[in-house]
Amino acid sequence: MYRTFLLFVLLLTIIADVAEAQTKLETQDKAHGEIRGIVGIAGFPDDGGSPHNTTGGSILVRISSRLLIGAEVLYMFGHGQDRDLAFVPVLRLEIGRFRRVQPYLIGGVGLLRHRQQTITGSYSNNRATISVGIGTRIGLGGNLFISPELRGGWEPLLQSSIGIGYRF
Repeated sequence: MYRTFLLFVLLLTIIADVAEAQTKLETQDKAHGEIRGIVGIAGFPDDGGSPHNTTGGSILVRISSRLLIGAEVLYMFGHGQDRDLAFVPVLRLEIGRFRRVQPYLIGGVGLLRHRQQTITGSYSNNRATISVGIGTRIGLGGNLFISPELRGGWEPLLQSSIGIGYRF
């Protein structure tokens, strides 16, 4: 009887230690936010299919266990003197987790500043931009990660990018 009791206490202690370690791991895994640099390619419907190279950055802050909110700034340059600067507040929803891989849905609505040098002079305007898409954050070790994304929307119509970032 005494051995059964000791075995039971030992088993409960091991289960409690494993549960506590799992809770600590989950708590440590949820960073407060992230910052990343972005490179990619974007396509606009009114540019005759000419792709724009994209570079920029974003910062996101966690507001719940699966939801992050933040801002993204992108500089896009197309053929000739075609330039675009976008500021887009974004919302990201994490959908599941597989070890170091975190798939997510992302979307945002913002402002796009278009500027183009033509034969007759400089032309510029402001337009709304909207996009939704999917991505995956892949842990590289420590707090570093890469994150490929594919988005669709309006201004640009399609956008493919990869980011490298740091979770804090």
